Amino acid sequence: MTQAAVPPAVWEREAARGNLAEALVAYVREHDGVTFAELQHRFDPYMNVWGEMDLGPRDDETIVYWLGMSPEFVALICALVNERRLFGDPATPWHYYLAGFSPRLPLAKRPPKGGYASPHWLPVCLSAQPWRPRRRGDQALR
Repeated sequence: MTQAAVPPAVWEREAARGNLAEALVAYVREHDGVTFAELQHRFDPYMNVWGEMDLGPRDDETIVYWLGMSPEFVALICALVNERRLFGDPATPWHYYLAGFSPRLPLAKRPPKGGYASPHWLPVCLSAQPWRPRRRGDQALR
């Protein structure tokens, strides 16, 4: 008895067609709470995802959400976040550690008002829904 081939997921079909924005949104919808590292590995066959760019907030250059990305990949993610089709959610480092990924940067625990003296990593996952604070003081990423 042979098994039927599993049809490709929606995101894979869109990526294979070159609809990378739709593919990225579909992937995040299917796997909510996605790390940048996971996206790099999943989208590597479809676009250049590796490079020298870092991603972080505009107002603090010492905070890094993820690094080692291509300009095209960063532009795609930023466009989808700016269009409010994807959202950045605070994550624990374990989201990355369990998958075998972590940057060689100190963890940003409580960023000082003037920023850190050197780059620090603030773990973020992408979601298809806006993040809702659960405790007083929790803040969504902007």
